[in-house]
Amino acid sequence: TLYTYTGIPPSKSASFLGGGAFATVHTMRNAGDKLIYAVKLTMIKGATQKGITVEKLREEAVRLHSLNHFNIVRYYAAFTFKDDFDYFAIVMEHLTGGSLLDRLEKTTGALTSDEAPDTAKWARQVASALAHMHAQRMQHRDLKPDNVLFNGAGDAKVIDLGLAIVLKKKSRVSSRGGANAVGALLYQSPEKARGGAYDEKDDVWALGCMLAGAVTGRSLEARDDKGAGLLSKDETKVKELVRESKRVSPKFGGLVAEMLKWNPRARPTAASVEESLRLGKPLSPDDVTVEETRDTPKSTNSIVKRIFGCCLADQSALAEAKAGKEKTQREAAATAEAKRRRAAAEAKAAEAERKLRDAEAKATREGRLREAAAAAEAERRRAAAAEAERRRRAAEAETNEEKRQRLVAEARAAEAERKLRVAEARAAEERRQRAAEDEAERQRRARVKAAKDEEEKRQRRAEKIDLSKLALVRTLEGHSHVVNCVAVWRRGTRRSRSGTWRPANAWRR
Repeated sequence: TLYTYTGIPPSKSASFLGGGAFATVHTMRNAGDKLIYAVKLTMIKGATQKGITVEKLREEAVRLHSLNHFNIVRYYAAFTFKDDFDYFAIVMEHLTGGSLLDRLEKTTGALTSDEAPDTAKWARQVASALAHMHAQRMQHRDLKPDNVLFNGAGDAKVIDLGLAIVLKKKSRVSSRGGANAVGALLYQSPEKARGGAYDEKDDVWALGCMLAGAVTGRSLEARDDKGAGLLSKDETKVKELVRESKRVSPKFGGLVAEMLKWNPRARPTAASVEESLRLGKPLSPDDVTVEETRDTPKSTNSIVKRIFGCCLADQSALAEAKAGKEKTQREAAATAEAKRRRAAAEAKAAEAERKLRDAEAKATREGRLREAAAAAEAERRRAAAAEAERRRRAAEAETNEEKRQRLVAEARAAEAERKLRVAEARAAEERRQRAAEDEAERQRRARVKAAKDEEEKRQRRAEKIDLSKLALVRTLEGHSHVVNCVAVWRRGTRRSRSGTWRPANAWRR
């Protein structure tokens, strides 16, 4: 159905175009026809908190669906989906030519003769879109330069029908319920700014403001940077803007003057504005819808004076009859042209619908073929992955066996190395013990030998002493006459044990 359409699913990689408090616009590619679309994503929770229910979002989709006009953004589908939040999506054509606001901001001065054809073109196309909406008893209510986009060929398209409303026949929008608060303040009409009832002439006022900005080279955004909507509250500023427009271009200035009439009933219809721009002539008195009010002049002559700025002489009955005939002819021609254009638009819409159905059928066939190819490719990849996994496991098993054998060999080598180190340690310990024992034995033998040598020396000394004593005794016994001189020698000398003479002071007692 219209509200659950899923043929164009949203893409996470969609590029962001713009957005507001709870709605964003992205470019997305259709998986079927590979074309790029503009998708408006409205977060349902945020919209509900602002008083915009899902039903109102669906109404916007229905309005777009019912308006099949070249200068109104083309609608393709609408659906709901759930990501992190619940969203309502509207799929529309992708416009790549920028907005009217971009063009107005790039303007460096008043309208030139070279720029006049392009200005007349987009103004006529916007008026045509409004005329089509008004014929369907529908008001845009938020017309502004931001909501007029251009395609690649430079054709203007009216977008954003979120605030549009369908009126009953011969009715106006009431100020009750805050209806006068919708739309941009800069482009709201005086009746809306006052909080009164308003109708489709509110859209005509907005178009007149945009055209005046293009003619004078200064948009309302540049004139009222605070966005307070001063133009709709001060008729003097409106007259100044009209005079400035007439100075730049009498033709466009006259049209702006009619579209910015303070009294909404004195303004022309959108269809009249389109006709005037198409034919390249100023509005005629018959293009102005007049109703008897206290703000509206009582006579036709006063209306004509206001439009053309001059007084008309009294006309004869023949002139009136001729004018009536010409009016009838113009109405017949306009009706025939409208029928022709309507038939052409219907034929074009039917052709576009047929192409869309053919494209959808082709996309369906191609999608099935791609699905089959994708399934075959997936099966092939699965088999290849299974074979690769089997080979990997076999190689891993072989690698594990080799690793186990290598670890066993390393363990054996480590054990042999450990045993070798233990044997070497034992041998070194044994050598150390033998060396210590040998050293101890050598030292013991050395001590024994030293003791024996010392004992032998002591014995030899003792023997020498005994022999010396014996010899002395024998000497003394043989020489008794020198007994008293045993210890006295010549002149302070004594004889050593070795038989030599030494000084007396060399002896120790």
